[in-house]
Amino acid sequence: MCVWGHCTETDTTQRCKFCGTKFCTACGRGDFLGSADNFDKCYVCQAKNKFMEQVPNPNTRRYTPEHLAELKRIKEETKVSKGSNKSKKANP
Repeated sequence: MCVWGHCTETDTTQRCKFCGTKFCTACGRGDFLGSADNFDKCYVCQAKNKFMEQVPNPNTRRYTPEHLAELKRIKEETKVSKGSNKSKKANP
């Protein structure tokens, strides 16, 4: 779903490099009144020529379950290795 909730598309949020105005290229809604129907230039500052840049969708997950499992495994491995180093230092 887009940031404005008018369409079901994801990863369609763009931003103007010059004025920072965000808008959805699927439904035309954005940080302005009304909706844009033409994306040749910015709706607010009228900038042209490659003014759009991708904005990450805040509704998507930051970490997948697989990524979280990998982070947990790495954390447990570092705890085990730190525990073995402490025991060596305590008993010279």
